[in-house]
Amino acid sequence: MYVEKRQRLSVYRDLIIEIVSIGFICFVSLLLVSISSFFEIMLFFAIGFIAFGLLEYFIHRFVFHLRIKKEPYRKWVYDIHGVHHKYPSDQRFYKTSIYLKIALVLAINIIGYSTGGGHGLIFSSGFGSGYAFYLFVHYIVHHYNAPKNSLKFFWVYHEIHHHINPKNAYGVSNPFWDMVFQTYPRGQEFTMANRSLKNHLK
Repeated sequence: MYVEKRQRLSVYRDLIIEIVSIGFICFVSLLLVSISSFFEIMLFFAIGFIAFGLLEYFIHRFVFHLRIKKEPYRKWVYDIHGVHHKYPSDQRFYKTSIYLKIALVLAINIIGYSTGGGHGLIFSSGFGSGYAFYLFVHYIVHHYNAPKNSLKFFWVYHEIHHHINPKNAYGVSNPFWDMVFQTYPRGQEFTMANRSLKNHLK
């Protein structure tokens, strides 16, 4: 019980770091550049958010699910992602290095500012928001029962990828890029996933 609590705190810590970082980035962005309109701010933020979704899709599909049997790549993929498919609700595999998290946030912000000034930082905040949303969605669909409302879609969608068809539903935080690249699940897969979810109630 103590270990489980510590593991949950690790995930919450990651989310807090993301939220604080995003708020700080937005504040600094407004100080560094004169942005003419709220629409402009939201536009660059949205582009960053969507860009993370694209990166999430490509890494999940073309890195974590690439069929290569040669070592050490096969072992690396298993340690990073394959073990999660084998033990999807095991919280030991949600632990993220806080130092890596900070380094990634700093790197994204530096790249954003060096390439686009304040606009680039706002893009970075949208990108970071996409990552924070991904962390949140991925965690709750594996550790909490699905709600009885439209948000259940996230549970069903990820259930398809884990237990129905791993070649579909690569997007965890949203299905947009699955639609674009034709890996969106078929209707029958949604029906099967709804039934499968009942067997995974906690």
